[in-house]
Amino acid sequence: MNDFMKNIDSELRRKADDSDRDHSYLHPSVFGGCPVEIWMKTSGIKPDVVSQKPQDTRVFDEGHFLHLRYQLYTRNAGILAKDKIVSHSREKIEFGGKIHDKLVITGASGRTYPYDAEELLWPATDVDPCGPKVAEMLLPEYTAAHQMHVGDEFWLVEIPLMDTEHHFGGHADLICLDREEEIVVDFKSKSEFTFARLWYNYDERNSYQMRAMDKHLATCHICGETMKESKVFIPHLESKHPDWTHVDRTYKIQLQIYMWLLNINRSILVHENKSSQAVHVQEVERDEELIERIKRNAKVMLQKIQDREKPAIPNEYGGRTKFPCGWCDYSSKCWS
Repeated sequence: MNDFMKNIDSELRRKADDSDRDHSYLHPSVFGGCPVEIWMKTSGIKPDVVSQKPQDTRVFDEGHFLHLRYQLYTRNAGILAKDKIVSHSREKIEFGGKIHDKLVITGASGRTYPYDAEELLWPATDVDPCGPKVAEMLLPEYTAAHQMHVGDEFWLVEIPLMDTEHHFGGHADLICLDREEEIVVDFKSKSEFTFARLWYNYDERNSYQMRAMDKHLATCHICGETMKESKVFIPHLESKHPDWTHVDRTYKIQLQIYMWLLNINRSILVHENKSSQAVHVQEVERDEELIERIKRNAKVMLQKIQDREKPAIPNEYGGRTKFPCGWCDYSSKCWS
């Protein structure tokens, strides 16, 4: 046996060691998830065992390449949004218990973008048709934020977000245009199982179905039609019940935070099946009542972090070995 994968896995472990995510503030993508995990990460508490399997890194990288692919798709389709720099300034911002040195760019849209000085932007300029390509698509020609000037335009991808009052921070995937209206877009790369899960409303209508999803591969749980083969189950759901899918609560909260911080009224989730590249799109409208609830919950979480008061484990979590706790690095601390 050669050392091909041994060498690659060694590199992926090194890569995981160097990519420690900053948890000193609240991340929109996880704020709708487990409050105990959020509290522990934001409080600086480390898990007993940190999962750093090469497979985990490959999963994360699959998501990064998915983002790049759709950035190129939307740019080439003429629907990727852009903004124009009207001013920029260096600012020291207290955020998450730290002082952050930011280059704050103000766009013609009225939005502000808190970039790191060395963070890369994608200038919206004419590209060299002889430049490097992948899949016949010209790759982005990035420029560091501090090298951009007033009057320059840039594509709205990997958009930085920061709210110092509620301590939310992170990046939105991209903003596209639909009949000249801006829409914030988030991409989700799905396994066959999690893609099918879109058709199971485990928050409200049919919570029992997620516990027995594998039993439904022979019979559609929506219309009762019998499947001759399990492989036709997902195509059946896509073709016969495209509007029946349910937006995951965590994703809904994530998109509400993006719409609030970016001052946008519409958003979409783009789910791509990693096994078949099938795509399912869900629209999420801005919900002011939910946004206000998110703000209140953020204040409660921040107070608990300050007081070192651990939140209660949600009642619907079934135990240390059950989903989702059985997949969490913190389960030994929560259930001890």
